[in-house]
Amino acid sequence: MSKKILYTWHKYLGLFSGLLLLVVGLSGTVLVFHQEIDEAEFAPYLKVENTQKVSIDRALKSVKAQFPEYAVRVRQFSEEPTSALWLGLRKPDDRKFVLVHPSNGQILYTVDTYSTISAWMLKLHYALHAGVAGRILVFLTGILFLGSLITGLIVYRKSLVKVFLWKVKPNFKSWRATSSYLHRVVGVWALLFNLMMAITGVWLSYSVVTHGIKTFGKGQASPEPPAMSTSVDGVLADLKQMYPDFHPSYIMWPKSENASIRIFGRRQEDSPLWSRFANIVSVNHLTGKVEKASWIKDEGIGKQLLSMVRPLHYVEYGGWLVKLIYCLGGLTPPLLSITGFLLWKYRRQARKNKQVQQQRKVAVMATGF
Repeated sequence: MSKKILYTWHKYLGLFSGLLLLVVGLSGTVLVFHQEIDEAEFAPYLKVENTQKVSIDRALKSVKAQFPEYAVRVRQFSEEPTSALWLGLRKPDDRKFVLVHPSNGQILYTVDTYSTISAWMLKLHYALHAGVAGRILVFLTGILFLGSLITGLIVYRKSLVKVFLWKVKPNFKSWRATSSYLHRVVGVWALLFNLMMAITGVWLSYSVVTHGIKTFGKGQASPEPPAMSTSVDGVLADLKQMYPDFHPSYIMWPKSENASIRIFGRRQEDSPLWSRFANIVSVNHLTGKVEKASWIKDEGIGKQLLSMVRPLHYVEYGGWLVKLIYCLGGLTPPLLSITGFLLWKYRRQARKNKQVQQQRKVAVMATGF
């Protein structure tokens, strides 16, 4: 395939994905700090004055009594008696966040999930708040962006070393020169980051799209969570004895009588790039006995790589330096979209001007004036 054809593909793939990349890229940049945003939004309820022992059982009983028709998940918990428990409630047409007192089970705060800043931004990021159609659009945008990156890598491959060695001189003499310089330099320096984000984003988006298509128009079954017959606090104490290096971080109460309690977490020897949902312990909700323990370290390389998709895309590892890199990297797709559009516009105008000059030249030659 000739360089001209590759450049044409690169140009139009970038143009078609450009507008949505602005939305996806900017929302993704905000979501880098989703944890900090949540902490700021829920600040009045996250800390309480308390010296009593943490009781997840009381929290579950309190929430299940007030919201019996919802599936319940314990999203955030610890042994710290001053930290509120954060629960998530789900049913087909509604989702809520609930903050609960860590010891007495009192409900401190209830809010619709998608009225919170980070959840609203997340839905914009993966579905544009447009249902299944929005999910498909974001998925296609990811494919177009990935195609644009690959064709750009081929087209500008000879410039890679020059850019990395800072041998490309800055040129800000005009808007066209500025756009060209920024597009090349930013595109090269952010190439690996954007390839990683595009690949992981397309994979996650594919899962979201397939789930949306499968359930579209069919309606989802309402959860029928069973009554509490066993102590979650007791189960966690047992797991601490059985698996001392397992650190639970997320609990799913069963949605039906035949389902199990599922407890997710990390183990000490886990890679920091593996998902915090990679290890799963299934517990019988009637007896409190462990039915199955699945450890990511025992899985094949394929599943281990798939487990890295979510942490790599959602920045579930590292500290502030990593988040800063992701934040700056997340701004590069919008910047590439803008500079790419400007380059296309300038070149299109240059072609028009050249055609006009040629037409005038032909007219002069024909008339002799």
